[in-house]
Amino acid sequence: MSRQEIIKFGYIVTILLLLVAISAVHLSGSPGGNNALAKHLPEDSGNGSVFSVVDAIARLYFLLPVFIEPEKREGMSLDEKLAVEQEFLSLLNKIPEDTITDKMLSLELVTLKQLSSMNHKRPFINRLAGVAMNGIITPTKVEDPRFGSIYFKTNPSNSATQKFTSQSKAIYAFFDSSAYKDRTVFVKWYESVKGRMSLFKQFPINENDINHIWIYNEKGFPKGHYQVEIYRVDGNFELLSRGNYRVE
Repeated sequence: MSRQEIIKFGYIVTILLLLVAISAVHLSGSPGGNNALAKHLPEDSGNGSVFSVVDAIARLYFLLPVFIEPEKREGMSLDEKLAVEQEFLSLLNKIPEDTITDKMLSLELVTLKQLSSMNHKRPFINRLAGVAMNGIITPTKVEDPRFGSIYFKTNPSNSATQKFTSQSKAIYAFFDSSAYKDRTVFVKWYESVKGRMSLFKQFPINENDINHIWIYNEKGFPKGHYQVEIYRVDGNFELLSRGNYRVE
C-alpha cells in the first residue's frame, strides 16, 4: 500500500471511528444488526435512549461518503452542504462522550493525559469535528493563526516554495515552534478546493525553534491547492500556524 493510500485509509478510519464510533455498525453489516452494539451500551446514555444512540451512529455511517468522496458532493448547493455539517454535529451530540473519546484514544488522536486535563470534553469533541469538516464539506472558514505561517520545501536543504510539480515525491512543512507550549501538535493537511483530506493526526515535536512534518508519495501528488494547519491539543483546539501551496 502506497503512503497516499495509507493516508487516505487513515482518514477513512478517523471519520469512521473517531468522530462517530461507527466501527460496531460497520462490522455488524447493516443498521439492522445493531443488537450487539446495544448490549454494550447503558440503557440511559445521558443523551437519549440506546436506540437513539444506535440510530445516530447508523445515520452518520450513511453520511460518510459525503465526507471522504468529493465527487459525492458534486451538484450540492452550499445550503445543502451546510445542512450536512449541521446534521453531523447534531447526530454526534447524541452519542455519549465516553464512546467517542474511547475511539479517539484507540486511534492515538488524543492522549489520556490530554483528556484528563479537560474539565468538559464535549466542546473539545465538537471543536475537533468542526476542524475536521472545515474546508472539506464547505469552503474553509479562515481563522487567524497565533504564531504565523508555515513554509514548504521539497527537501530540508532547499529553498522555500509554494509551487510543486505533480512529480514531487516529498513535501516538507516547516513552522516556527519557538513559542509553542507543548511538545505535541495536531496537524490537518488537505486539498482545499475539492475538499480531500491528506493527514489528520497528532505529531510529537522537538524542543527546537523550528520543526517540520512531511508527506511522501513515490508516485507524486495530485494537482490542486493544499492547506496545512497546526493546532494545539487542548479544550479550545487553538490554531497555531497555517500555510498553503499548490501542486501544478
